[in-house]
Amino acid sequence: MIESLLLSAGYDIAKAGILKFTGLFSKDKIGFKSIEDFKEYDRRIETNSKAKIKIAKGVTELINNFFDISINPILLDCGSVTYYISDELLKDSVGNIVTNSIGIHSLSATITDHPITVNTIPGEVNPLVGAYVGFQTAETAKKQLTNGVGKLSKSKIAVLGLRAYDPSKGFLENTASLTDFQGALFEFSEKLIVVAQGEKFLNKAYAPILESEKFKEIFKRRVAEKSIWFVYHEPTCKLTDSQRKFYENNLNDFLSKIPSEYVINVSKK
Repeated sequence: MIESLLLSAGYDIAKAGILKFTGLFSKDKIGFKSIEDFKEYDRRIETNSKAKIKIAKGVTELINNFFDISINPILLDCGSVTYYISDELLKDSVGNIVTNSIGIHSLSATITDHPITVNTIPGEVNPLVGAYVGFQTAETAKKQLTNGVGKLSKSKIAVLGLRAYDPSKGFLENTASLTDFQGALFEFSEKLIVVAQGEKFLNKAYAPILESEKFKEIFKRRVAEKSIWFVYHEPTCKLTDSQRKFYENNLNDFLSKIPSEYVINVSKK
């Protein structure tokens, strides 16, 4: 998928199969990676696509009803669900998307005559997650969420894809170089939409996006301020009894912290 998108977007690929990516916030060369390295990212994009599209439509409806991204850009993380959200927004929305996702950047380059502009946050290229990662990425996200970067007004809403959840630790990542970026979205966005496939509540990861007490403090504040939404789809795979118990324990713990009117289950839509 990403190979065909990048080729159709007109990226310069050398004979050795090396691809150059440049962040739109910076004219500097970001790095070189082989297209072959992005196959895992492609696999994640294509897995459970029907569930992801349902989540994307639910999020887009929420955004269109409550937010105006023509004035304040929306900041999307690099998850596979946000890839589908960007696809929905590119079809019929007006405004700006800010993201660290190479996939979203590439997708937007294949769509002409759309009133959405995709602005890419630069950093170190991580082909496994199809994104820019690292300190520069996190710092740029923080600036975009607090003041805006360049001529862009600040992003008042962010969409964060859940990778894993632990009741005692909060949100976790398997990609350590993404934790600061995820933490910036969770801490500094005025409004936050968390998206997840139910399978994410079965995941185990090792890297918290924030220190546990800080995560709990911000989570509690967000609930009080009514500044957090959760859009999810139940697992599409068959679960064993032990998996079902683990899933329900984690999901129910998370749901118990958010008022039901801020939770959207798109499974039956």
